[in-house]
Amino acid sequence: MNTPRTSAGAAGLLARLMETVRPEFRAEVFCPPRDSPVFFPGECRIPSCPTTLTMGRLKLCRTHHHRWAAAGRPIDLDGWSAQEDARLHQRRQVSACLVAGCNRARAAHALCHRHASRWNHAGRPPLGTWLGRTLYQPPRKPWSAERTCEFPDCPRWTDSTDAPLCHTHHNRWRKHGRPALDTWYDDLAHRGDPKIRLEQLAPALRLEFQFGLQYRHDEGLRFTPARDVRRAVTWACEAPTTSLLDWEESTWRNHVAPLGLCGNRHGHNVVAFRFIADTRFALEHLLIADDPWADQYPRDVWDLRHFALAEGETRYLRFGGIAQPWLRELAKRWCRWRLSTNISVNTVAQNLRSLAYLSGHLPPNAAPADLTRARIETWLAALAVDYPDVFTRRATINSLGRFLADARAHDWQPILPRDAIIYNDAPPPPPAKPRWISEHLMRQMENPENLALISAS
Repeated sequence: MNTPRTSAGAAGLLARLMETVRPEFRAEVFCPPRDSPVFFPGECRIPSCPTTLTMGRLKLCRTHHHRWAAAGRPIDLDGWSAQEDARLHQRRQVSACLVAGCNRARAAHALCHRHASRWNHAGRPPLGTWLGRTLYQPPRKPWSAERTCEFPDCPRWTDSTDAPLCHTHHNRWRKHGRPALDTWYDDLAHRGDPKIRLEQLAPALRLEFQFGLQYRHDEGLRFTPARDVRRAVTWACEAPTTSLLDWEESTWRNHVAPLGLCGNRHGHNVVAFRFIADTRFALEHLLIADDPWADQYPRDVWDLRHFALAEGETRYLRFGGIAQPWLRELAKRWCRWRLSTNISVNTVAQNLRSLAYLSGHLPPNAAPADLTRARIETWLAALAVDYPDVFTRRATINSLGRFLADARAHDWQPILPRDAIIYNDAPPPPPAKPRWISEHLMRQMENPENLALISAS
């Protein structure tokens, strides 16, 4: 199965991706929205913890799961969660200056920076004695007056009317690079959320992954953990490709999980691989959506998902098993016509297997004129040996009969011999199994001793 080739080529794919991928998926670091059931697993059961849960059954993040295990795995999970929430809330609370009446954040020696400066000027006397004779006095200058810190849920004062943050939160904000306060608040509130970094990908490949994320989000059917998408990103970076379409799905599978000595695949992350495979399919469909048949018909393998015809386990129709070019082309035409008349996909797949078996019976260089009645009779004889099951043999013979009848009715191959016909060649079905109980079994069932055993049990 080859990569779809359009007249626009890679430029056409890039143009379609630019039109299709929405702005919320264009970021180099994708942060899934919290209301997304596809990417967001849920929140930790500790109310003060902003981290997403890792242990789904317990509804705990990785850190609190370790703490719960270290605490002896208490059975009362709700009671332990309340204690852990109180501990976490107290830990995150900014401590106030020790001076009575001062609500500024501590800077040094458990004092705010103003009272720490006064304590230094006093010669650093014993702190307890100095605190006993020191009271808070409001600043005399209006611009030095305090106000409440703007950080969410912070009760401390700032150092002046111009300062939006208390001393502690100002230092944290400065260490983060002085971002816009609203952005910084939002980043801190979601710092534990899953993130998918795409900046290491080439621009074109990055856009394909962004399209894949959008496709999974819009599909809304399968939970896709961020760690598995990150694994897929790593695989794409390691591969010598510039697009997911450069390799077939089977090549990607061999890349991410090579076959071992025993024929088994080791380290196969199924979710990450399915993300690559599904994104690759969505890219193919995006390229050929205008006319899927123009792309799929020349191929030796048809992907029925492009026509929304995949049914059960039947996803592909494979024509590679038909060696004769004329028979392969005729089989494609027949299968396309059968699908267009709403014949079941499973039925068409079974018909195709029958033609592949016929192709194996014919010489590789056989022409249409070689498919005579005599040749068909030798095929019927071989079929009786290879397929002793009556029902399988009947389905195979009837498929060939339907194929020859349709080819003659539509005049698809005028060179076919006139005697290339299936008559009543299918074996009769075996007699149906009796629906009654034989007399000797009825006598055993009606025996009083046996009935007594049944009632006793």
